[in-house]
Amino acid sequence: MKKHVRLIALLVVLLMSVALFAGCGGDKNGGDSTTAGTTAPSATTTAPESTTEPITFNGREFTITHGSYFPSKDENGNFISALHEEWQQAYDELEERLDIKLEQATLEGNVLENLTSAGMSGLKLADLIRAHQRDY
Repeated sequence: MKKHVRLIALLVVLLMSVALFAGCGGDKNGGDSTTAGTTAPSATTTAPESTTEPITFNGREFTITHGSYFPSKDENGNFISALHEEWQQAYDELEERLDIKLEQATLEGNVLENLTSAGMSGLKLADLIRAHQRDY
């Protein structure tokens, strides 16, 4: 019985190796899809003019899960330091310039389990997630 299990495991490993090399195999010509009969563009071609229009995101909300990225205030509503006040000014300027809204999302409960479940199901918890595993 053990020989059959080992043989099946070896066959599965070989099959996975073949699939890996087939799927990740490179193109010998570097992915260049040009043919030998094509000609180079003429020297008189001009580059398109660049535009300097501001980039906007039409009021999109970007969620961040870690509170250390947001300025903190004390119980009176004042910033806890001048650095946190500068952060808030920078965030306000960024929100105005890009037409976005930065929001803090808190993860409750077992964070690792929630992140794993959301990732496997395709559920978006936030745009920027910072987490680490404390228990191994």
